[in-house]
Amino acid sequence: MRSKISISNIIVISTIFILTAAVVILAVLSGSQNIKRIERQDNAVFVIKADGREYNVTMDIINNIGITDFTADKKNSGLSPVSVKYQGVPLKTICDELDIDISGFKNCVASAADGFYTSVPIGKVEDEDNVWIAVGLDNKSLLKREDGGDGPYMLVVRKDTFSQYWCKYLVELEFK
Repeated sequence: MRSKISISNIIVISTIFILTAAVVILAVLSGSQNIKRIERQDNAVFVIKADGREYNVTMDIINNIGITDFTADKKNSGLSPVSVKYQGVPLKTICDELDIDISGFKNCVASAADGFYTSVPIGKVEDEDNVWIAVGLDNKSLLKREDGGDGPYMLVVRKDTFSQYWCKYLVELEFK
């Protein structure tokens, strides 16, 4: 009888160990993938306007394109730049996916929910690794302004020394 209890204890402990190891391995593997999905509880949308047409960009569209990690040096007034790890999609890739030809435009005006706007020269947008639509920060979705965040969408210009072209709370992009 004593050996049955010992064997069953060993089996239970071995099973727990194997399951724990499997969970850890799966967590590491899923965290190491470059393409990510950012889930949102709301139906956040931003609009792209070009050539008299409007395109609604949703989190489903962003996820279908394929979210990847990128870093950018965020500069706040009076402080040194800080390297930040975001998740998102290049704006040029979104435009390509929606069949928006941006080559004939001079700039892209980004508008925010708080009334802020900025105009990004089209050359910056055409650089595929420069202008990004961020939807995540450190693998967590960007919170809305009401929740103390910078999102749910944020325009990030990586090659922008002073972060002057960045636009948090992004609601609209208009190519002019």
